[in-house]
Amino acid sequence: YRYESGAERQPDPEVAELVLAEASRLGVKQRAVEPGEIVSRCILALINEGARILEEGIAASPGDIDVIWCNGYGFPRHRGGPMFYADTLGIAAVVESIRELSKVHGKRYWTPAGLLVTLAGEGHTLAAWQAARIAGSDGNGGDDERPIPDLRHRFDGHEGEARSLHGEPRAQEELRGRTGP
Repeated sequence: YRYESGAERQPDPEVAELVLAEASRLGVKQRAVEPGEIVSRCILALINEGARILEEGIAASPGDIDVIWCNGYGFPRHRGGPMFYADTLGIAAVVESIRELSKVHGKRYWTPAGLLVTLAGEGHTLAAWQAARIAGSDGNGGDDERPIPDLRHRFDGHEGEARSLHGEPRAQEELRGRTGP
């Protein structure tokens, strides 16, 4: 945008030309993008990267990631953080949506994390995965020296069933851009 002295923002034709030239060079077709799609793509990227961080042992638990996003970056607290939100949407739906984006935008950015693929295949949630890690260890995550918080209170006991923070079933269509997080 251009901002003429004190005036409201105005589209900058030079920037528009640059965008069109780069899109043409990359073979990207211009299209209208719905707001729900923008939100879904952002949330899916958070979830996918969060799962990779868990796989690599950078974060000790899904709850650690959620705390950072809610308290540090302003993720809506009523959604519980991106990892908890993934559980409410259903891990299988998350993986399916990432794979759909991969078909359109390529695998470079849209390859589902192995942890998500495994959990989807087994019908598990991230909360159930964490509870199993706690139950199968000395309570401190095995060899990891950092204590892992007990997240079992966040898991409603209905493995594989997406539920909201208030216990009602969640529509998996949220990921498909019909509503935001």
